[in-house]
Amino acid sequence: MRWLLFALTLAAMFTVFVVVAVVRSAGTQRGPAQFELHEPETDEEHAAARAAVAYLRGLARDRPADVCRVVAEPLTTTMRCATRPRIPKDMRVSQHGRLRIINIRVRGNSGDAWAGGVSPGPTQGISLLRVGRAWRVVANHAFGLA
Repeated sequence: MRWLLFALTLAAMFTVFVVVAVVRSAGTQRGPAQFELHEPETDEEHAAARAAVAYLRGLARDRPADVCRVVAEPLTTTMRCATRPRIPKDMRVSQHGRLRIINIRVRGNSGDAWAGGVSPGPTQGISLLRVGRAWRVVANHAFGLA
């Protein structure tokens, strides 16, 4: 009987501990719905965003020559920019609504941007690299479902 009372007391104390811990931490954690997007603010972020938008606009309009102006390796090889530019099937996108950069992060000579208004989506992730003084797209991927 003593062991049963001891186990019941431990279970009650553990339950109180868990409830107190959950209540205390509820205000400090951020969930996925609380993620803060960072739109372009600085000159560097605006320049990187322009390259990303030009890239997606060229893909959506099926203009490989326009896309080749704003890409760097490995996309220049994938798209055969040096010879006869083409847009591979897995890179094709379509525009739905206003094409815009909804989140951007620039760190030194590299950056990442999320663009909305394209399909597949709901968002396209774009990796950027500064080549000389210009920003170039080096990779993209969609997350979410079309």
